[in-house]
Amino acid sequence: AFAFAVLQDSLGGRTGQPLLHFMRTCQERKHFQQVARMGEYALGRFRQNGFPADAHFVYADALVHLGRYTDAIGVYDTVVASFPVMADKAEALYQIGDVYLNYLHDYDRALTCFDSVIGEYNTGLGFLNSILARPHCVLRQGRLPEARDAFTKLLSRRLSPDQSEMATYHLALIMFFEHTFDSSEIAFRKLQVDYPRGFYVNDALQLLLVMSEAKDQPALLKEFSDALLFEQRHMPDSTANRLRALADKPGGLLADLALYKLALLSLSQSDSAAAVAYVDRLAQQFAESYYLPYGMKVKADIFVSRPDGIEPAKALYQALLEKYPNYPFISEVRKRLRQLEGEA
Repeated sequence: AFAFAVLQDSLGGRTGQPLLHFMRTCQERKHFQQVARMGEYALGRFRQNGFPADAHFVYADALVHLGRYTDAIGVYDTVVASFPVMADKAEALYQIGDVYLNYLHDYDRALTCFDSVIGEYNTGLGFLNSILARPHCVLRQGRLPEARDAFTKLLSRRLSPDQSEMATYHLALIMFFEHTFDSSEIAFRKLQVDYPRGFYVNDALQLLLVMSEAKDQPALLKEFSDALLFEQRHMPDSTANRLRALADKPGGLLADLALYKLALLSLSQSDSAAAVAYVDRLAQQFAESYYLPYGMKVKADIFVSRPDGIEPAKALYQALLEKYPNYPFISEVRKRLRQLEGEA
């Protein structure tokens, strides 16, 4: 396909469009190595004649997925420095900030990029995304009062319902981080009323359950709040230490949730064995836990990626369908089970 795209471009007058089509198709199919391969060829081939900004964005996105963050920033820098359209410059600078925020965890640099877009390029999707990303960046730095002000200011803008819900949820979450649990509970309940089908409703529900369960033990609730803040700030070691302490406390209050979160944290660090061990411990110690079905799904999703794990995964999915038909993930489980049976 690579050779065919190059030949097609050569026969078509070297416009670069077949190359860009190849890159977009591979991007849709998540063949990022092939996107990068064509990007390197195309940008080298069209250096003098120029190549569309879209190709730079597709190429840089593939580099990010491949973990080549410095190379991706270099491609975005080329757009900022060389392309005349302000919206392209804003989008490229925002994407640089996003790499620093979500991949390199350099929040000072990310904030500099977002502020530059907001101050210099009052146009395009990059401008809007920078406005939306800035409060998250401040929150990742742990500056809670400033983050609260930033999300409050965000709500004064004309936002879509999804964006308004996001800001409202994070304001309630900041109250939770600041240990003002009564105010946080009111805010989460209001979010459920205002956005009954929203993206954050399930997260709000889980935190309401936590506050209801631990309302008579504020010290324990504060420990969980601190663990959640470390998680929000992408500090996995501190998060794991707090969660393990909660999981090992006598009495078991919030221990089931801590074990489930430890499984998710282990999975995010590519430690599937530890994730399965935490789910097994959750099943053994808290058979009636609200979080057990979520843990079972995590375990099934791990097994389904293993050649010898298809049958155990199918058994777990079937158990979820039979025992927990009202959980929010059940349609996904049904679809996955149908696929596995079709493949068999």
